Amino acid sequence: MTRFALIALIAATATAGPALAVGFTSSANEAVAARDIADRQHGFQISELSADERGGLNTTPNARDIADREDGFQISELSAEERGGFNTTPNARDIADREDGFQISELSADERGGLDTTPNARDIADREDGFQISELSADERGGLDTAPNARDIADREDGFQISELSADERGGLDTTPNARDIADREDGFQISELSADERGGLDTAPNARDIADREDGFQISELSADERGGLDTAPNARDIADREDGFQISELSADERGGLDTTPNARDIADREDGFQIS
Repeated sequence: MTRFALIALIAATATAGPALAVGFTSSANEAVAARDIADRQHGFQISELSADERGGLNTTPNARDIADREDGFQISELSAEERGGFNTTPNARDIADREDGFQISELSADERGGLDTTPNARDIADREDGFQISELSADERGGLDTAPNARDIADREDGFQISELSADERGGLDTTPNARDIADREDGFQISELSADERGGLDTAPNARDIADREDGFQISELSADERGGLDTAPNARDIADREDGFQISELSADERGGLDTTPNARDIADREDGFQIS
C-alpha cells in the first residue's frame, strides 16, 4: 500500500467509524439481498437504503446502497478515494467517476485486463455508444447474470436505465434473492432477465426465465400453455398466457389462484389497475 493510500484509508476509517457502528443494524443486514432500485422524484435512482437512511456507511461486502452526490449523480457509499484506494475483491461495488461525468466501476475490464465472469462481478464496462453496461452484459455473455447477487442494469432504447426490479414498475420493492419479476419499460415492451435471443436459444430448465418474442413484437414465455398442452401449477411455472386485450398474464394469475403468491420462487404475473404488471 502506498503512503498516499495508507493516509487516505486512515482518514476514511476515522470518518466512517462512528457511522459504521450505526450501520450494522438489522435493517442493514436485511439489505444484503436487496437488489431493487428505487426512483427518486427527479428521475434518478437510488438504492433502497441510502447512507442517510441507515445512519451511516455500510462496509459489508454485500452492501448495495448508493449515496447521492450534490451534483445529482450517484456514487457508491464507499468510493476508491473514501477507502484509500481500489478494492480488488470480487464483491467490490464502488463506483469511480470518469472525467466525462459518467461512472465506471473501480475495476473496469480494461483496468483488470479482461472480463470477470464470476457471479459476483459488478464492474462496469463502457460501450461504444457511451452508455454503460456491466462487465457481464447480455451481449458479452449471451445473457444477463441471474445469480442471486446480480445487480446489472439493462439499458432501454430510450437511453434510460432500469433495474431488474424497480419499485415503480412492480408496485413495490421485492428483496427476495430469487425474484425473477419482469420489468415494464415506458414504451410498453417487456424485458426478461434472460431472453432467448440473448442466450442463443430456449432453456427449458425449471429456473429458466427467458422470454421469447412473438411475431407481433410482444413477448411470451418460452413454454406457453399451448406449447405444453395445458397449465402447469407447479411453483416454478413461468409460462405466460395472452389475454384478449393484448396484455399478458401468468398461467396462474392472482385471480385464477385466489390471491398473490409471495413465495420466493413465485414468477406469476398479476395485473395492477394501472395496466402494469407485478410478480
